Amino acid sequence: CLVYLAAILWQNRRKAGEPPVVWSWILFVGSAIAFGKGPLAWLKRQAGELRSDTFVAIIAGKRTVFLTNPDDWPKVLREPPSRLEFKAVAMEVTENAFGVCKADLTSAFAPASHKQAQRGFIQGLQRPDHLGDLTRAAADGLITSLADVPPRAALFETLAPPLFESTMRALTGDGVFATGACYRDFRLFDRSFAFLAGGAPLALFPT
Repeated sequence: CLVYLAAILWQNRRKAGEPPVVWSWILFVGSAIAFGKGPLAWLKRQAGELRSDTFVAIIAGKRTVFLTNPDDWPKVLREPPSRLEFKAVAMEVTENAFGVCKADLTSAFAPASHKQAQRGFIQGLQRPDHLGDLTRAAADGLITSLADVPPRAALFETLAPPLFESTMRALTGDGVFATGACYRDFRLFDRSFAFLAGGAPLALFPT
């Protein structure tokens, strides 16, 4: 008990020069569960309770700085905007969450699907104009998918499956992954994504 308490105190310590720290009683996971349930409401609540637009929270084992005021970005990003680079972050998220390591992506023998996924992930976030054709294709497919939607049902449960189906058809060009089973797998993965991207072991999320 004393060891756990000591670990909690160490996890929630406020380092020199840091903004206020959100307290959490859960080791490693920290505030990840509360944040995942309602990110916007959680951010507003913590900013109000801590009386600070900038604060630190433990998310899946990492000390994460949150800015609720966009004008405060210089407090965290020390490098000039011209030197900010996205590829390293994209690679880390791809490795942790999708299980595709850098060696696989750079190897000549890497599966083409892995290379295409990584390329699209980076290009789509660096240059949103790359998403134009994909968005139009998904919108066209959505019209077809909505034809089978029941007239009365909960909004999210009604729209999520056809949105997933139309998006997968646009991404792959066929309906191989536009199935109910793939949608259920996607929902399971989506609930674990923040933890996996933060470096949590895959073994913590059995399927």
